Amino acid sequence: MALLELRDLSVEYPTAAGTVRAVDRVSVDVDAGEIVGVVGESGSGKTSLVLATLRLLPPPGRLVSGTIGLDGQNLRDLTPLEMRRLRGRRVAYVPQAAMGSLNPVITVGRQIGESLMLHTELEGSAARARIAEVLEMVDLEGPVSDRYPHELSGGMRQRAVIAMALAPRPQLLLADEPTSGLDVLVRAQILSLLRRLVADLGLALLMVSHDLRLVARWSDRAVVMYAGRVMEEGPASTLLSASRHPYPVALARSLPNLRGPLTAGVPIAGEAPDLTQVPSGCPFHPRCPSAVAACSEREPLLVLRDGHRVACHLFPA
Repeated sequence: MALLELRDLSVEYPTAAGTVRAVDRVSVDVDAGEIVGVVGESGSGKTSLVLATLRLLPPPGRLVSGTIGLDGQNLRDLTPLEMRRLRGRRVAYVPQAAMGSLNPVITVGRQIGESLMLHTELEGSAARARIAEVLEMVDLEGPVSDRYPHELSGGMRQRAVIAMALAPRPQLLLADEPTSGLDVLVRAQILSLLRRLVADLGLALLMVSHDLRLVARWSDRAVVMYAGRVMEEGPASTLLSASRHPYPVALARSLPNLRGPLTAGVPIAGEAPDLTQVPSGCPFHPRCPSAVAACSEREPLLVLRDGHRVACHLFPA
């Protein structure tokens, strides 16, 4: 049994133009000690998937179906109070834009201490020791504890947010674009840190990103979403070179070549669909160079092919 088991999760947002199904029957597993990267264009449902897992969908968003299994417990069965107690203690969230997640008038150490106060029984010297421990875990020097967020660089602030998430010893981390806005070198340092923490602490990490190369390099498994649905899932190391579904293949081709002579990628034709009017059948078929008649007539099933789950009529069930 995986630590996190999402089964047939669907999220809807009522709008004046119609109902938007941002997440459409998505199933994902994440094991302890594993990083699963969710990748796709803007509007593919990545962030809604994370917020649904936390049961923090902004109104009028609603989770309309599916189960959220954490270590065998369905989180949809919990009361709002029980979920508040679980968040932070067993499941931690690492958002993008760390500066917006930190209180600018409270020191980093005190903010980590507030996390401990809310989610653990640690206090006094034990709490101070834990604050020092988690700051060391994310490679921040002791004096950082007494600094304010504006005194830190972007990378240091992101490390502080990770330290705050780790302080209560959660089992699961959910990270939404955890390196957004950071330069290339700092981004690699943060991702290397997350990978080390997952391995050392036995955490499960579900990380969403629009960056195909990032997910391919730093994840163990990749889930590719489009219009709220899973198009393909497989080993992240094969994402750029051996994807089966035409959508991740097209995403990979759209990237510029960074090895050898610099060449531009090939853009994907068309645009992502309006989620109030998702095309019938496979939602990618209006943009797909490999589309056949069946693609517009019926939705493909996710089938297992060579270690990949693929939703494409090129791979019949």
